[in-house]
Formats: sequence, C-alpha cells, structure tokens
Amino acid sequence: MPNGGKKSNAVFFLGLAVILALVVFWYLFLTFVAVDNFPFDLNPVKETIGITGAAVSRSAMLLTTVPVSFSAPNTIIANAQISDGVGEKLAQDQICLLKGYFADDKVFRYVSGQEGNAIELVPGISSKEVRISVLCDSSMDDIESDLKFLPSLKADVDKGSGLNACDNVPKCSPAYSGTDTCCIIVLRSAS
Repeated sequence: MPNGGKKSNAVFFLGLAVILALVVFWYLFLTFVAVDNFPFDLNPVKETIGITGAAVSRSAMLLTTVPVSFSAPNTIIANAQISDGVGEKLAQDQICLLKGYFADDKVFRYVSGQEGNAIELVPGISSKEVRISVLCDSSMDDIESDLKFLPSLKADVDKGSGLNACDNVPKCSPAYSGTDTCCIIVLRSAS
C-alpha cells in the first residue's frame, strides 16, 4: 500500500493543525478575558453611549442594548455621561432618561432632584440586569408619534410618570418648540 503512508501523514498533520488552532484560540480567548476591554463590555454607560451615538443619526429608529448589568462601580447613568460620550452630537439637555419598565419597582430611582437627568441603582441592591433602549427624533412630539408604532417600548415608557419625567430636560420638554434632536433612554426588562 504505497498511498497508506501518505494518508496517515495527511491525517497526522491535519490533526496537528487542529490542535494548534485550538491552542491559539484558547490563548486569544484568555487574553481577551483577562483584559478589561473584552469585546463584550457590558458596562451600561458604555453600551448606552454606543447605541445613542448610532441612534442620533437614525431618527425614529429604536436601538436596544444586549442585557447589561448595573452593579458597583456602575450604578448610575446620567445624561451628562451620555453627552460626554457621544461628543458634539448631543448636549445634556437633549437626553431624557426614563426608568421605564422599572418605574414602579424600588430597584432604580432618579438621583435626587434630577428626574429625567440621572438614574441610579437603589443603594442596598447589589446588581440588576437590564436592557437599555434609545429612541431619538427631532422633537418630543415626534417621539410620541414614534411610540405609537412601538407598543412594547410605549408600555415601558408609560409606567410611572412616563414622558413627564422629561419636563426637566429643556430640549425634550413638551414645552420646547425647537427642532433639536431629543433622545429618550429607557430602562427595560432584561428578559
């Protein structure tokens, strides 16, 4: 059998290549896990900044994060953080934060005196997994119109004080008559 030796060599080298590929994959996986910038960084503020930057240029398009975890040291999300993260695309007074799905729970609360501007995990709760949705449009009236086509988001927004929480956010207030972009950022159930 003159070809038997060649086949066994080919199988041997193929097996060796598979083992080498697995070793390289495992090394890269461990490298990313050990590094703080693992490709799936589930920090709620960073994830929200990412989708908010995209939502600003996609008016009336709902974008939602994968489940993210609010836990120490990431227990607060504020429109100032989001504005700083997206740069010149949005100012603080164009971003309204809503407790959404958690409006009636005692898991999250508005930071004292900052309804619509900052939300924090209630002290004593170690962590909470959520999804965060972002919807941007040219005015609060347009956002209200968009919500008619997004019943699941509308149900979360309507909990608690609903869009009234945006009254403290100048360019998202219903009283504002300009055409600057307004974004609502809504906490939603992770499931």
